[in-house]
Amino acid sequence: MLKMFLRETEAGGTPEFWERSWKTLDFEAMVAAVATQPLRPMFTRFLKPGRIMLEGGCGLGHYVSYYSDQGYKVIGLDFAHRTLGELHRKRPALRLVTGDVARLPFQSGAFDIYYSGGVVEHFEHGPVEALREARRVLRPDGVLLISVPYYSPLRRFLALFKRDCRRLRRPDLKGIEGLKFFQYAFTRPEFKRRLRQAGLKTVETFAYSVLWGWKEMPGVELAMSVVHWARQSRRKSQPATVSASGKPVTPAGGRSGMLWRLIISEDTSVPIFGKILRLLGLAGANLMMYVCIPDPDSANPPSPCSEQVEERGGVALGAV
Repeated sequence: MLKMFLRETEAGGTPEFWERSWKTLDFEAMVAAVATQPLRPMFTRFLKPGRIMLEGGCGLGHYVSYYSDQGYKVIGLDFAHRTLGELHRKRPALRLVTGDVARLPFQSGAFDIYYSGGVVEHFEHGPVEALREARRVLRPDGVLLISVPYYSPLRRFLALFKRDCRRLRRPDLKGIEGLKFFQYAFTRPEFKRRLRQAGLKTVETFAYSVLWGWKEMPGVELAMSVVHWARQSRRKSQPATVSASGKPVTPAGGRSGMLWRLIISEDTSVPIFGKILRLLGLAGANLMMYVCIPDPDSANPPSPCSEQVEERGGVALGAV
């Protein structure tokens, strides 16, 4: 695994760090972009009417907003109370809870789906505690969709020339003078091992965020600027639609050009080029998604939890 650091006054594990980082982001643009992101087919496959999904570490809440507008029951949890409070004021119908993903304020077996994108790698002592909580709140037939930074062959090569990272066999609390801990990146075998420790069985993986993973290579930064421009242009050109709740919804269907499907949606089903994209992802994508189910044969059964949200530090914003 790779331990990564930043030149910051605050560690990446504080709400203040993330709230400062999110200030430059356009919330409505992020909500609109969900319709064309690489993860959308995965949500289409698992998020069905009647199922309840928890997003652990929902940040600005763009996934919660998008799929709630589509009529699904989604609950967003994050430790950034101020950010969730602002989102609640803008969209009071959303189901939001402030809390800790390593100490979830929910009953055991409460959710059909648990999604967490780029969260558990920020625990310097390691992700297993948070993964065990994810296992606990899932129903026996539930599914965990979790992504973490991928310690790819490309990242392994680039790390040889960097001072702000350290290669490790297991998480530790050792630092680098003048730097603050930010996150870990994992190889697939490393993270699968931690999922097993938490009582979870990995049934599928796929690499995504390919351009972001390759951005340090010459010319890729320029390509990312073009992608950002294309995304903004497409969003502005699409006619707005309105959901049953009265909220604007970005159209999710429609046939897109091949270049769009490859670069924006990272559609690996495109003939020939999709296989190349898959290989680029395995070689250097930024993130790896793990699709997991509770392992009934695990030696780590889920621990009990109080039925009261308040007893585990959670604060519900709106009807949960």
